[in-house]
Amino acid sequence: RIRKEIIQEQEELKQKHLEELKQQYLTEKNILIKVHATLTSKYSKLQTQYDSISIDHSTLSEQYKTAINEKETLESKTKRYKLEIEKLSSNLDTLTQSNTDLKENSVTDNKYTSILSKFNENFDFINIP
Repeated sequence: RIRKEIIQEQEELKQKHLEELKQQYLTEKNILIKVHATLTSKYSKLQTQYDSISIDHSTLSEQYKTAINEKETLESKTKRYKLEIEKLSSNLDTLTQSNTDLKENSVTDNKYTSILSKFNENFDFINIP
């Protein structure tokens, strides 16, 4: 009978110990479920931030490429405009020289016309058929 009681007590202690282990297991399982949920949520937020940063990077990269293209276009236009200005400056110099030459020729022509006119007046009597 004592032996039965001892065996029964041991069985009860085993059951109690098993219940405690079961409770500890459930508690730790619940903690791990909460930790997993928290980590999943944090991962999701980080993934969203990463996606946003990736989009921002992509946008900035496109803007950078556009800016480089615009810079190259402006540099090309600047070179063309400088060449055009040089041509126009050269043309202006040529026109200025031509204008000066025309004025000088005009003065010379006026002198010749005056001399020719006097010559014609002096030799008006000569009539060449």
